[in-house]
Parts: sequence; structure tokens; C-alpha cells
Amino acid sequence: MSKGLGPRETSLDEKVSQLRAIAERVEEDLLAARHLVEGILASVRETEAAYSQPWQEWLAGAAACHDELVRLANAVATAGPAG
Repeated sequence: MSKGLGPRETSLDEKVSQLRAIAERVEEDLLAARHLVEGILASVRETEAAYSQPWQEWLAGAAACHDELVRLANAVATAGPAG
């Protein structure tokens, strides 16, 4: 027991000390969780970039193919019937 404090005050001081220790651990855990989430998000962004590039290239190729098919269809339509 602290000098000059009764049992009730000592108990309150101990509880406050325990609460502070718990708050410090919670703060440390939250900081660790934040770093973990930031790492996960960075990994997701890297993965997304890695997968989106081939799709973007495929879509560009598909658009070019579509444009060429439209051009050929228009050329055939303007050429008229064979014969």
C-alpha cells in the first residue's frame, strides 16, 4: 500500500494502472493491425495491377479486331453483290 493512501485509493490506483497498461497493449495491437492491413492492401494493388495489364491488352486487341471486322463488313456492303 502506498504511504498515506487507504486501501480504496490503492485499489483505484492499481485499476488505473491496469487500465493504462491495457490501453497501451490495445494501441500496440491496433498499430500492428494497421500495418498488416496496409500490407494486405499493397499486395492487393500489386495483384490487381498484374492481372489488369493482360486484360487491358486483350481488350485493346479485341477492340482492334472488332474495328477491322466492321471495316471489312462495310467494304463488302459498299462493294455490292458479287456477280
